[in-house]
Amino acid sequence: MQRRPFLLASSAALLGTLGTAGSARAAAAAGPRHYAVLSLVGASIDVVTFVFQTGSAIDTNRHQPTPVPQAGFDRIAGRALLEGIKRLDPTAKSDLLEAELPELRNHQADLFIDGSLRLPKEDAADIASGGTTHLLLVTEASNEIRVPEASGHSGKGKVKGLGLYIDRVTPVHWEEERTDSVGYLAPYAYLRVSLVDTATWKVLASDLVMDVRPFPALDPAQHDDPWLALTPEAKISTLGDMLKQAVDQAMPKVLAPVLQG
Repeated sequence: MQRRPFLLASSAALLGTLGTAGSARAAAAAGPRHYAVLSLVGASIDVVTFVFQTGSAIDTNRHQPTPVPQAGFDRIAGRALLEGIKRLDPTAKSDLLEAELPELRNHQADLFIDGSLRLPKEDAADIASGGTTHLLLVTEASNEIRVPEASGHSGKGKVKGLGLYIDRVTPVHWEEERTDSVGYLAPYAYLRVSLVDTATWKVLASDLVMDVRPFPALDPAQHDDPWLALTPEAKISTLGDMLKQAVDQAMPKVLAPVLQG
C-alpha cells in the first residue's frame, strides 16, 4: 500500500520532497524559524462511563471511542498553534500539516523516548523537508480523571486526549449551584503540547494540560440523565473551546526555549 504523505491544510500540496531534509535544514539555519504544526488528538473522542465497583483499584469504566468527522478537532488545535506562533513569534513561518497517520495516532505513548520524538523515517523526512526547523505537536496525555467542583467525588479511572466522562450513580453536591444531583457529565481535555527540533528530533519543551469541566443534570430533582446536561452541539463546542484554551495556555512555555535563546 502506498503511503499517504503529509498535506498542507491550506493548499493540500505535498510538504516538500523526500530526501531533501538535510539541505533544507542547513539552508533554514541562518533564516527565521519555520514551524510545522501537527495535531494527533482530533480523530476521535472517548466517552467514558463510570462503573462503580466496591473495593477495587482496577479501572472498570466503560470506554466508547467515537470518531470525529474529518478529524475536526485537529483543525481547531492546528489553528490555535498557528495563532500562537503569529502572536509570540511573528517573524516565523508556519505550516499546518494534515495526515491520517493511524500508526501514530494509535501509539502516541510510544512516540517520546529519552527526550526525543521517534517517528518513522518517512514521516520524519516529510516533516523536516521544505525548510522546517521545528515541529509543534499536540498529542494525547493519559492520567487519572480529576473532577473539580463536584464535592465528595473526583472521578475514578484513567482518561486521555479528548472525551466525555459520565457518572450516572454518584450523589454529588454542587457548591456554586447550591444543589445536589445524582451523577454529572464532565468534558475533559488531557493533552501534551511539545516543541521538537527537526534537526535532532530532541524535545525542546513540553507542557501537560489537563482540564475537566463538570455539568450537573439539568433538573436533578427529576433525576435527569446527566448525559442530557449538554446538547450534542454544546458537547462539541465545549470540547473545542477546551482544546483551544489548552493550546493557548501551553504555547508561551513551549516556545520559550527558542524565543529566549
